[in-house]
Parts: sequence; structure tokens; C-alpha cells
Amino acid sequence: MARFGEDNYGTIAGAYAEVGNNGTIRVRNKVVTENLRLDRGIHFSLLGGFESGFGICPGYTTLNGSLILEEGSAVVDSFVNQ
Repeated sequence: MARFGEDNYGTIAGAYAEVGNNGTIRVRNKVVTENLRLDRGIHFSLLGGFESGFGICPGYTTLNGSLILEEGSAVVDSFVNQ
């Protein structure tokens, strides 16, 4: 569902727990049901819409839940919030 570096994670929160400052998390082009609380004080990119190999980004990731930025900063691209 989500990838940071070459490691795959079942949730975006799992990938966020591992991403470092200026890192990038790539997420599949699926509907994701998750409530995200970003509170680590880092800057990172959260990019959605990727196909299974994470090389091509033809669409969007739909977030069925919330994304709350409490600390740090994020570039979020190709996400739709439902």
C-alpha cells in the first residue's frame, strides 16, 4: 500500500513512522481508510496515485479518513480526501 525507499508498508502511518527528514512516501492508487496524525516535526513528501510497482503514477489515492498536521511540514500530491 505504501513505500518508503525500497520498503513496503501496509499503512501510510507505518511508512510515516520510518520516513526521515526530506524523505518521500509513495502510496498506491487505491482507497485508503486511515486517520493520519503527522506529529514528528519533519519535512517529507506524501505522493499518491502509484501503480503496484511504484514507478508509474497515473492516478490518485483516495483517503477515507483524516490527515492532521500537528508538527513539521509535508508536500502532499495526488490525494483526494473523502
